[in-house]
Amino acid sequence: MAKPDTPPTIDFNLDAAIAEATGAPFTFAFKGKPWTLPAMRDLDVWPMLDAAPQGDLAVVQVVLKAAFGDRWEEFRSHPMPRKGLSGLFEAYRKHSDADLGESSASSS
Repeated sequence: MAKPDTPPTIDFNLDAAIAEATGAPFTFAFKGKPWTLPAMRDLDVWPMLDAAPQGDLAVVQVVLKAAFGDRWEEFRSHPMPRKGLSGLFEAYRKHSDADLGESSASSS
């Protein structure tokens, strides 16, 4: 029997795993300006999980809003074709090596 003051054995150190998984920022050009977003894997996952039942577009919006932070409204002030936003999100996802999963509606 273990002594009551013996600390438990740690099987997984989440703090260390998070520190090791931090990614590089993603910078892209738009409207003649550089825009820098944190690596997608560094964003808070809870709002993404909360948005998931609402579909892929809701998750994309949550991700981008979090990534742009204070510059979200500035970014949104420019007209954006779907092709542009899809291209940006895909490049951002690939850069961040993030896999947000796919809904059953997006199977091919």
